Amino acid sequence: YYLFQTYRNRQRNLKHEVEITNLKMEREKDLNEKKLNFFTNISHELRTPLTLIVNPIKDILNGKESGQEKNDLNVVYRNSRRLLSLVDQLLLFRKTESENDALNIVKINLFKFAKEIFLCFGYLAKNNNIDYTFECDNEELNIYGDRDKLEIVFFNLLSNALKFTPKGGFVKFKITSKQSEVKIEVSDNGPGIPEGIGEKLFDKFYKVMSKESLKMGFGIGLYLVKNFVELHKGKIHFQSEKGVGTSFFIELPVGEPVGFADAVGIDNELTYVNELIAQEELEEELADKNNVGNLELLISDLNSILVVDDNTEIIDYIRQIFQENFKIYKATNGIEGLSRCKEFLPDVVISDVNMDGMNGIELCKAIKEDSALSHIPVILLTADPNDETRLKGIEVGAYDFISKPFDKDLFTAKINGIIKNRINLQSYFYNEITLKSDTHKVSQEDKGFLLKCITIIENNLTEDSFSVKTLASDLGMSHSNLYKKIKATS
Repeated sequence: YYLFQTYRNRQRNLKHEVEITNLKMEREKDLNEKKLNFFTNISHELRTPLTLIVNPIKDILNGKESGQEKNDLNVVYRNSRRLLSLVDQLLLFRKTESENDALNIVKINLFKFAKEIFLCFGYLAKNNNIDYTFECDNEELNIYGDRDKLEIVFFNLLSNALKFTPKGGFVKFKITSKQSEVKIEVSDNGPGIPEGIGEKLFDKFYKVMSKESLKMGFGIGLYLVKNFVELHKGKIHFQSEKGVGTSFFIELPVGEPVGFADAVGIDNELTYVNELIAQEELEEELADKNNVGNLELLISDLNSILVVDDNTEIIDYIRQIFQENFKIYKATNGIEGLSRCKEFLPDVVISDVNMDGMNGIELCKAIKEDSALSHIPVILLTADPNDETRLKGIEVGAYDFISKPFDKDLFTAKINGIIKNRINLQSYFYNEITLKSDTHKVSQEDKGFLLKCITIIENNLTEDSFSVKTLASDLGMSHSNLYKKIKATS
């Protein structure tokens, strides 16, 4: 009897535990469904105002003559289209989650279809000096599939390859046909994917946590790619070596599916990559403007700003804000930014935080550790102004943080405030030399530099051979850098 009772109690407890587990699973499933519904509703709500932004801007653009106003509207139009495309991908993700998204099968000439998507990224590749190639061994290759979903597959793979490939690298898009299948390869020589990631790379919301991936999307692109490839009865896998590159391989079946209906509107325009067709001539024209030489820098009374950002449209927008009152220099990454900073010695540096290679925090640290540059205030731009990022910036000597999207008036006021502080610093230097009373507050860095200059000069007042070159040598600086730094602080 005792054993029987123990057995019944154990069975009862086990049944109770199973019920609790099932209840927890149901609650988690319900909570997840509510989150996804909220996600979808927000996406739908965003799509309506975006549509009302995109279409009126397009109408205005069609009636505008060439000029700066049209250039500005082109930037607004192109970015609103990109935002609309992102929202569409969020809705596609939700539709995929509901598991009732049927394929709209049509006949597709794979050569023409893939080449069209490939060409849309041509300017991006050219701008980054990337060897961008397309290969297909059969121009009459036809497959049956969902045009929109395959477009998203190719779009995501090419977009990721170009995002992670360094300047001067390569991206290859290759299609090979066999008897019963077609093999598609997208390869690059980017940083590669760390070992041990495996199939997790295709999980929804999964992102490889690295310096290169800090600002790259939602983590749903490759999830959609794998999902859509498998809906077409295909397979996808990848090969990667850290520091060498990554290759994605897709295998799709060839042959007419059962229940196939003739395609309608095969030559429709691409839905998701159309917004990438940029105004190339306009951007090249803008890139060539405002190139200023060293001589002009030395003789100009305008204060100067160095803008460092890997988004050229952000650089162009900041240039438009300040170009009337400031000389603007630009750099598209941290390493180039540090080189420009040493070359031009600007009054202010504005840098994005998340950049490939040397990021904004590292750039700020390098500037503050260089005695010839340490007086230059650095403002950091960030789309994710969390406390950890702010703390890192403050620790390396950042002057201020500005969150994206930023308010134009507040941004202008901060820059003008910095210039005013520079003027106060000049007054301080003058008062130290003339022994006048001083009420201005200056940073310890600049004060230390100025006091060092004054001490060296006072100690050598009786030396006939003392010159500017001697002063520069004692400070450990070149003659030209000493001139620029003294000019910036006095």
